[in-house]
Amino acid sequence: MTREWAALAVASILGLAPWLVTSEANQAAPATPQTAPAQPGPTQPFHVETNFVRVDVFPTSDGRPVLDLTANDFEVLEDGAPQRIETFEHVQINQLISTTDRRDPSTVAESRAAAMNPRARVFVIFLDGYQTPVEASYRIQHVLATMLDRLIGPDDVFAVMTPRMSAGEIVFGRRTETIESELQRYWYWGRADAMVQQDPEDQLIMSCYGDTPPGSRNDPGVDAGALIARRHEKLVMDALTDLSRYLRGVRDERKAVIAVTSGWQLFQPDNSLLKGPGVLGGSDPGRVGTGPDGRLTTDTTQAYGNASPHQCERIRFDLANIDDHEAFYRMLDIANRANVSFYPIDAAGLRASDHLMDLPQNVGQRILETQLATVRSLAENTDGIVVSDTNDLGAGTRRIVDDLSSYYLLGYYSTNTRPDGKFHKITVRVKRSGVDVRARRGYLAPSMSDLAAARAAAATPASTKAPDQIERAIADLSSFRPNPHILTRASLVADTAAPASGRLWMVVELGPTTANAAEWWRGGTADVVISTASGVLVTRSSQPFAAGARTITLGPIAATFQPGHYVAGVRLTPTGQGSPLTAEAQLDTTRDGASTPLLFRRTRPGPPQFTPTATPLFRRTDILRAEVPLGAAADTVNVSLLDRRGQRMPLPVAGSLRSDDGLWASVDLDLAPLAPGDYVVKISVKRGSSTQDSVAAFRVVPQ
Repeated sequence: MTREWAALAVASILGLAPWLVTSEANQAAPATPQTAPAQPGPTQPFHVETNFVRVDVFPTSDGRPVLDLTANDFEVLEDGAPQRIETFEHVQINQLISTTDRRDPSTVAESRAAAMNPRARVFVIFLDGYQTPVEASYRIQHVLATMLDRLIGPDDVFAVMTPRMSAGEIVFGRRTETIESELQRYWYWGRADAMVQQDPEDQLIMSCYGDTPPGSRNDPGVDAGALIARRHEKLVMDALTDLSRYLRGVRDERKAVIAVTSGWQLFQPDNSLLKGPGVLGGSDPGRVGTGPDGRLTTDTTQAYGNASPHQCERIRFDLANIDDHEAFYRMLDIANRANVSFYPIDAAGLRASDHLMDLPQNVGQRILETQLATVRSLAENTDGIVVSDTNDLGAGTRRIVDDLSSYYLLGYYSTNTRPDGKFHKITVRVKRSGVDVRARRGYLAPSMSDLAAARAAAATPASTKAPDQIERAIADLSSFRPNPHILTRASLVADTAAPASGRLWMVVELGPTTANAAEWWRGGTADVVISTASGVLVTRSSQPFAAGARTITLGPIAATFQPGHYVAGVRLTPTGQGSPLTAEAQLDTTRDGASTPLLFRRTRPGPPQFTPTATPLFRRTDILRAEVPLGAAADTVNVSLLDRRGQRMPLPVAGSLRSDDGLWASVDLDLAPLAPGDYVVKISVKRGSSTQDSVAAFRVVPQ
């Protein structure tokens, strides 16, 4: 799928023939004309506790990220009122990931779910071909590919958008080699200096007001080139506004838009474009000019496809009255409210006004200064970084990579608990001197109607099958008692191709009393015995565990499992002296292959690795990962968070698939927004017309 969306993105800006876009890409959402209303993005996420706010903070000193700050170094104010920092994490991405380790989502829906993951970073590459010269699009191809390779981590996603796309058409992926090959193939996507107009709308304007000599008998008195330039700039402003609105619906956390553009003139209403006879007031005998193929023609109206005089004049009136200056700053406001930061790259490098040689020198210089000012303003007003007025694009993009690869994630419960639907300003300060701070500017609080919609969504039953599973999961959670010696959790998956066969995984966790005892410091041996409810042996397995291990993962253990109830017993024997410890897990197999998810824990602050756990108790500083082994490939994976009654909660969660050590469905859940209580994460795996639901109950405990 990745190649298709990349081809669609690049082909759309080039105006390429539709046969260059593959059939699968054409099955995506159809292109929406820019004159149509903006397509809505995904449902705007609401926090479970509506006053919990996350803030992304980028502190720098002399242009370099500051890496050694603590929570006590920060001060957060909302509308001038101090806020107490509840969660704190320094996120650092400095490991290059092999392209083979990046897995693209399988469907459009899965790609958007991946972008909703609050632990992932989201990037959008915006290719403004209307304002980028063709030589600049050639220069930037390798620079962009190198930057993405350094940026994209295992969970991060990126998308590509052009001014001729609706934001609802973008598809998020992880593999960068496809977009690199597409940029190499279509390196001429820059159209700022194109002599031949390929866009049908541009051709229409040329048919109305073609390039006839000024003052000639057929001169319409209108500058067609000026109208086309206005149209191009309006398309870009509309697209960036559409993108900002869409990304607000994707997720609340920060989004980075890397915009390749040489800037804009920010056209305002111009009455001079309304002067002249235009094409009204009589028939048009035909005008000499250049046709869409670049050749001379005696009738440009016929060459470009006949346009009625009223249609031409309507276009002229609309474009003469646009106000891109106002649209630009309105877009910046929307971007700030959506927590979108822009990183513009002027691929044209060092420029001089002499490239505008058909204009007077002072006019060309003014246009150049305005274009450079707009890209700087785009970055400065959204807390991004600009790369412009330089021929060393590699060094500039490395600054962007450094900036986006180290940041601090703060969380607080706002003292404003009113659902007023207003924008609340956030100010972040660092107490250390010499540190500059760029941070989220604020957030838009939900309104009463928003909360009513969220409650209505939460009242929708998760499924007709879920309550029984949820009741059992909650009952097991309620009966859970922490064991100071040993705990275990098991997951069994049946092979859907051969239902009698299956594989078992077990996680054994040493309690604090055992883990701190000297006899367990040197490791030992784990023996597993699986039997039916009546005591008939199914299989046994044995494997060593390492010295100092607090959690032990056993499996996969292959055996023959008919649908029914099983008991998995485990015995740990320490190396040397010491008494063995035993525990057991109850297993129920079903014919549809549904399994109990394994649980993993990551604690902030702390190492980025997830640790398997047999304890379903978590704190709000934890990130929970649930994984389900799959017996066969899945079409889609959908994940939802439920309360203890089985009702869906309005917190976005994203599911994914991984294929190492078998096929697994996985989900990460940041617990910071959740109040103490019992919850259920449900992983639904769909194959054809059948769906398997696997649920895991967990409890969020007070800090």
